[in-house]
Amino acid sequence: MTVNQIKFEALRNAIYNAARKRFLNRLNRLFSFIIVIAGASAMSDLGKIWGIDNATVYAVAVATLAATAQLVFDFGGLGNVHDNLQRRYYELLAEVIDNPSEDDASNWESQLTRIYADEPAPMRALDAIARNAAVEALGIKKQRVRVTPWQTLWSQICPFNDAEFPYVDAREETALPSA
Repeated sequence: MTVNQIKFEALRNAIYNAARKRFLNRLNRLFSFIIVIAGASAMSDLGKIWGIDNATVYAVAVATLAATAQLVFDFGGLGNVHDNLQRRYYELLAEVIDNPSEDDASNWESQLTRIYADEPAPMRALDAIARNAAVEALGIKKQRVRVTPWQTLWSQICPFNDAEFPYVDAREETALPSA
């Protein structure tokens, strides 16, 4: 791998993990909010005032579902994993920028591989979005890939393992491989 390829990979992965961290932390805060609001006895009292039958049952059901999802999926913990990975990629990128010698490329490539080993399975559409952001940031020509609006909308939820992400420039024959 060349120094420029290492810079690109580190930046792409840092952008990807920053997006995952933000999404998971927001989800964690949302579920915490739901648990507090739905679990509050005042909600059932408001339901009675508004004439909603079984308001207490609904509030308890919503709180139970949100608490279970938060406990099982640990959105906050997953956000911390991506925070750590983002930091490691940026540290590697800073090291490459500080000393852009091709002689050190194999060392950086091995560092990159060690970080890859700690990565959870990727959300491929989000990875393609991060790739496009890195391509734009580094000014690389003809390397953007096509991500549909549907893939963008669901990029944090669905892995899109079977999707292909062809280059935007139709003259390019190759695309990112399917997983």
